[in-house]
Amino acid sequence: MPNRKELRKQKQTATSQISNIDRLLDQLQKLIQKKNYRQAIEKVKNISKMHPDVKISPSEAEIWAWQGQQEYSQSQYRQALVSLRHAVGLGCGAESHYWLAKTLLTLGDLDEALVTMRSAFEDKVLTTDFAGSYLKLLLMKGATSEVVELLKTQCDRFSATQLHWVKGFLSLQAENLTAALNHFQKMDSPATPGDFPAAWIAYTQQQLGHWELAESALGLSKKDKLSTPLSTHPVIEQLGLVQAVSRAGSSAAVIPIDPQQGKQRTLSLILRLIQLLDESNYHQAAHTLQKLPHPCLDFPEVDALHRQVMILAADHALQTDAVDCLVAFLEATVYQPPFDVQVVLKLRCVYEGADCSIQEVKRLLNHLMAEVKKLAQTHPQNWPESQLNSTLAHIHCWLSDAWVDRGYQQQGYKELQIAERLCPNSPEVIGRHGLRAYLQDNSTKATLLLTQALEGGCSTSEVYLALLSELKDQGDLDTIKDIRRRFGKLFDDEEIDTVEIPRWVEALFSQDYQSFTKLIATKNNQDAALQASQIFVATVKGELTTAGRVDFDLAQATNQWTQLLQKVAVPEQIPVIQAIFLAVQLFAKRQKGIAALQTEYLQRLLKIAPEYPEAQLAYFVLWAVKGDRPQPMQAEIRNYLSKSPQPSTALAQIQFQVRRFAQTEALRSLIDEFLRQDAQNPQLLLAKATTYPIDSKNYTELKEQGFELARRLQDTAALQMYREEKTIYAKIESQKMTSTFLPDFLAGDPLERINVAQKMLHSMFGDDIPPEAMAKMLPELMRILSEDLMDDDEDYYEDDDNDDDYDFKPRPLFGGIPVPPSAKRPTTKKRRK
Repeated sequence: MPNRKELRKQKQTATSQISNIDRLLDQLQKLIQKKNYRQAIEKVKNISKMHPDVKISPSEAEIWAWQGQQEYSQSQYRQALVSLRHAVGLGCGAESHYWLAKTLLTLGDLDEALVTMRSAFEDKVLTTDFAGSYLKLLLMKGATSEVVELLKTQCDRFSATQLHWVKGFLSLQAENLTAALNHFQKMDSPATPGDFPAAWIAYTQQQLGHWELAESALGLSKKDKLSTPLSTHPVIEQLGLVQAVSRAGSSAAVIPIDPQQGKQRTLSLILRLIQLLDESNYHQAAHTLQKLPHPCLDFPEVDALHRQVMILAADHALQTDAVDCLVAFLEATVYQPPFDVQVVLKLRCVYEGADCSIQEVKRLLNHLMAEVKKLAQTHPQNWPESQLNSTLAHIHCWLSDAWVDRGYQQQGYKELQIAERLCPNSPEVIGRHGLRAYLQDNSTKATLLLTQALEGGCSTSEVYLALLSELKDQGDLDTIKDIRRRFGKLFDDEEIDTVEIPRWVEALFSQDYQSFTKLIATKNNQDAALQASQIFVATVKGELTTAGRVDFDLAQATNQWTQLLQKVAVPEQIPVIQAIFLAVQLFAKRQKGIAALQTEYLQRLLKIAPEYPEAQLAYFVLWAVKGDRPQPMQAEIRNYLSKSPQPSTALAQIQFQVRRFAQTEALRSLIDEFLRQDAQNPQLLLAKATTYPIDSKNYTELKEQGFELARRLQDTAALQMYREEKTIYAKIESQKMTSTFLPDFLAGDPLERINVAQKMLHSMFGDDIPPEAMAKMLPELMRILSEDLMDDDEDYYEDDDNDDDYDFKPRPLFGGIPVPPSAKRPTTKKRRK
C-alpha cells in the first residue's frame, strides 16, 4: 500500500497532468478562434499523442473541414480539396461532403462531385439541409429520370422547399412557366446553401415578360438604383443585366447600356461595380475593376473611378493584412498619373516587409527618383540643389537596404557610395555608415555616427535600435535613457514612459529575502529609504527560516533608523518609514517590540499627514499590507475618499501602491463597492485585478478588460497606470523566476544545470516547446545564467536598473536590424517566392 508521501506525489502528478491538458486545450481554442486551422490540427495530433484518453472538441475532422472551407473562400481550390477529403475520411458529416462536392464542381469535375454526393445520400450521411444539392447535381448531369424516381420513392428525404424547387425546375424544362412560378413562390428558404429563391422567381417573371415584377424580385427600385444589395452570384448578376438591357429607360439608366452581345460581360461587371460602390465595399470593387479592361474604352466613366477605388481598397487591405491584394491595388495605381508620393511610400513599406524581388523594389525606387527629378525640373524654385541631392541620397539608401536585405552586400555598398557622393552630410548616409561600424564591432565609431545621424534627423528605426544596443553593451544606461527620451517617440518606442521605480521598492517586489538583500546591495547611499533597508539587513542575525524570515537586532536597528530619520527632511521621512515598516513586515520573525515599532511609525505618518497628503496615502498602504483590523481600516479609507474629488481614482491609487508590496484581498470588498457605482473606471478595474495573484485568470481578465476600456476612452492617467503595472509585472515575474531556479542552477553540476535551464524555459513558454526552438534558446539561457546571474558583485546590481533588452543580433550588414514589437510597421506576410 502506498504511503502518504507517495499518495501526495501521485496526486500532484495527476493535478499537474490535468492542468497541462487544460492548458493545451485552451491553446487549441485560441488557435481556432484565430482561424489558424493548420496549427490547430497539429495541436490536436500532439494532444492525442500525449493524452490518448482525452476527448478533444472540436475534433480533427471538424478542423479539417473548417480549413477546407477557408481555403475555398480564398480560391485555393486544390488545397481545399485535400483538406475536405481529410475531413470526409475522418468521418465528418454532411456539410463536408457538400463542400467537397462544391470544390470538385468548381474545379470542373462534375462526375466526381456527383459520386461524392450520391455516396453520402445512399449512406444516409447527407442530411436534409444538403439533400437539395444532390438533386441539383443530378439535373446538371441530365439525370432527370433519376430525379423523378427519387421524388416518387424517397421524397421524405427532402424538405418542402427543395421539393418545390425541383418541381419548379422540371416545370421550366417542360415550358410550363405558370406552374414553375407557382412552385418557386412557395419556397420560404434556399433550396441549397447559397441559393436565391428570388432568382428563380425573377427568371420566371422575365420569361413571362413581367418586367416590373422581375425588377421587384431583384431588388431594383423605381428610381433605377439598387434598393437592397444584390448577391455576387453570377446568376443574379446576369439577371440584373438582362433586366437593365430589357428595361431601357428605367434600370438601364444606371449605366450606359449597349445591348450588343459582345459587351455583355463588361456590362455585368459594371453593374456589380455600382452595387459594391453603393455598399462602400471598395476591396471587392477593386477586384471587379481589375476584371475590366484598363483603360475601359467603351465606358470611360469607369476609368475616372479607378484611382480612387484602388487607393480606398488598399487602405482596407492594409487593415485586414491582405498583403497580396494590398500589393496589387497599390501597383495598379503607383505607376499611373498623376504621381502620388504617398502611394509610392506605402508600397515601399509593403515591399520592405514582403518577400518581393529586388527588381520590384528597383523599379519602384527608380520611378520615385525619376518623378522627383521631374518635379525639380518643373518647379526649380521649390527644389534647390541641396534638397534634391539630399532626397535622392535618401532614396539610394533605401535601395541599398533592399540589396543588403537580400544578401547582396556589394551592390548595397555601391548604392550607399552613390548616396554619399550626392550628399555626404545626409543623416541617412551617416546612419548607414554607423550601422556598418556597429556590425564590424567598431564600438566608438558606431556610437559617434549613430548618435550624429539621429541628431541630424535620421528616420531609420534600425539606426535608433543599433545605438541602444551598442550603449547597452557599453553599460551606459544613463545615455540609453537620454536617447530614448530624445528620440524614442519618433520610433514608436512604447516603453519610454516607463515609471522609474526606486531600488528599495523594486527589492520588495519578490517578497523573497535573498533577492531583497542582493537588490539593495549597492554603494549608492544617496537614497535614505535604501539605507533603511540596508540597516535591516546589516542587523540580521542567525539563519533564514524555512518560512523565509530572519531574526534581527531590533534595538540596534531602531537606534540606527532613529538617527537616519533625524538626518532627513520631513517629506523624505515618508519613504524611509515605508521601507522600515515593510522590511520588518515581510521578512522579520515575530518578536516582542515589532508591533509597537510599527504602530509608532504609523502614528508618525498620521501626524504629518495634514501637511503632507502623501503620508496619509502611505499610512493606508502600510495598514493594508499589515492586514489586521480590516473593518476599521476600510472605515478610515472611506472617510478619506469622501473628501476626495475623485474617490474611485483615489482608491485605485491606494490599492496600486499596496500591490507593490503584497498580494492581498484587504481592499477588494471596498473596490467592489466603488465598482458598483463606477463600473467604467479603468483604474478601478486594474486595482481589483491586483488583488488577485498575477498568474490567476481573474487578474488577466480584469487587467485586459480595464486596458481595453482605457484605450477606448483614451484615458491618459489610466494608460500610464497600465504601463507601470506592465513594468511591475515584468519585474515580479523576473525575480520570481530567478529566486525559483537560480539556487538550483548555482548548486548543480553541468548536467543538472542544463536540466534547470530546460525547466526554466518550460516555465516561460510552456511544455510544448518544439525541439528545434529548445535547441536554439538553451545555449543562450545557459550563457546568461552562467555569466550574468552568477556575478555577485554589487556593481552588477547597481547597473541593472533597466531591464529593457536591446541586445539583438542583426542580419548581414546594415539593412536588416530587427525591429522590436513596439516599432510600428505595416504588418505583412510573405507574398511570393
